[in-house]
Amino acid sequence: MNTHSRIIAVFMLTVLFFLAASTSARTVDELRAEDEKRTYLFYYDQDQFGKLESVFKGDKSFKGTKGYLFEEKLSLDYTVFAGENGMVQEITNRHYVDKDGFYIGDDMTLMVNDLKVELTLKHERDSILGVSEQGDRKQILAMPQPGPIMALDNNMIDQYEIFCAMLSPQIGDTIIDTIFVPQMQTSLTVRAVVEDFQYTRYGNMFDSAFVYRFLEPIQQTVYANRAGKVLKINQDTQKIRVVLSENPLDRLRPKQKAITIGDILHRTPIYILFLVIGFLCCLPFILKNYKRPETYIMLVLGALMYVLIRVTYIPLQTWYTNAHIIPGMQSGGSLYYYGFISALLTGVFQESFKLIPIALYYFIRRPGKRVAIAVGVFAAVGFGILEACFMTGAAYQSGALDILSGQTFEQALMILFHTLSGVLLGYGVYVGWKRLVIFWPALIVIHTAISYLIVFYHRGDIEIELIQIIIALIDVLLLLATYLLTRGGRRG
Repeated sequence: MNTHSRIIAVFMLTVLFFLAASTSARTVDELRAEDEKRTYLFYYDQDQFGKLESVFKGDKSFKGTKGYLFEEKLSLDYTVFAGENGMVQEITNRHYVDKDGFYIGDDMTLMVNDLKVELTLKHERDSILGVSEQGDRKQILAMPQPGPIMALDNNMIDQYEIFCAMLSPQIGDTIIDTIFVPQMQTSLTVRAVVEDFQYTRYGNMFDSAFVYRFLEPIQQTVYANRAGKVLKINQDTQKIRVVLSENPLDRLRPKQKAITIGDILHRTPIYILFLVIGFLCCLPFILKNYKRPETYIMLVLGALMYVLIRVTYIPLQTWYTNAHIIPGMQSGGSLYYYGFISALLTGVFQESFKLIPIALYYFIRRPGKRVAIAVGVFAAVGFGILEACFMTGAAYQSGALDILSGQTFEQALMILFHTLSGVLLGYGVYVGWKRLVIFWPALIVIHTAISYLIVFYHRGDIEIELIQIIIALIDVLLLLATYLLTRGGRRG
């Protein structure tokens, strides 16, 4: 490695670690504007039997703890479909969470028919403490809770928004977490699978939404957009639907296409960031080959390979989720097993699709060693940049994602990984299939390991920041290995 390459490589890593130090996760105050209201309508078949109104009141304190307040008003009339045996429920609540969405407390009044209960709960250090009052009866409540926890209360759909907004979902992800249910004063397990990302109708409105199939604590399907806003919930076994009712003024806004020139312009800053990161990642490897027009054709072909991934791998992943993950989880199967299969599919598909344009170039025009490496780099960087732009562009445009954030850093690390895999695939194709059949499976294994880390996060074994550190270390080790393995290619 010459001095010039060393300097560039060190600078490239310095930029990436600067991004890591500058990251910031989405916070609750980014979900809605102050005084913004959500209205959800509850239906049994075609009959409306309830309504939830939720208003975000911004930065508020609760019993000495700073947090954010959601004012909730829920009305449910089960007599609509259950007759005289059905109950009528009215709940008003002041729900407090911290900036990361974790539970602080509730100040709630419940009316069930003629029965009135006042409930106050507060998370204090290692416990959730409170009091329940029903007429002259007063009960002191105390539940151990040593760490932060999110709350998902019965029929409080706005709390699902907080829960979903704190995730960075990918299709096929499995979510396992513990939540607190204030009305029941107990903790329950949440198990869900991110089944799809699709164009969704709710009422007379449309939006793109992640489809969460919840298996616990209740079987239901939740549709939430990239910002976490819940659009609708279906409880098919109970014939219950909950639908977001948008403000009538919002309905007058013209429908937008999937992506417009205006969208691209709004997303330009984050697109430019990933282009710069991609340039820095590939710079030590391309040498003088940036002057060759065919290398830029490979850049486009690499990007097209990511488009092809979207129309091949994602339908397969959706099928696998529906056919195996959901039934397997329902029958008590291991998340570690199903998560490994999903991660392996990701590794196989992505490393194979990056190899296609590299091998195609080799058969059309056998390149020299340095050109072979440059071809691999440009194809892989095109793939990585488009993936990063696709995964972050809409969220950045909506304001749900900062340009320097945890998700941006992860995508930067993946661009570096794709670059290094492109170097090895390009060099492997040149030196011969015997070398390639070592490099290609090894990259699949590494890619699978990176994708598999998210399972441990969902299981609560590690934090997302540790995953980012692990991926950064993998990239650094792969960078060193790549330089050692391709020394002959860069000299010849």
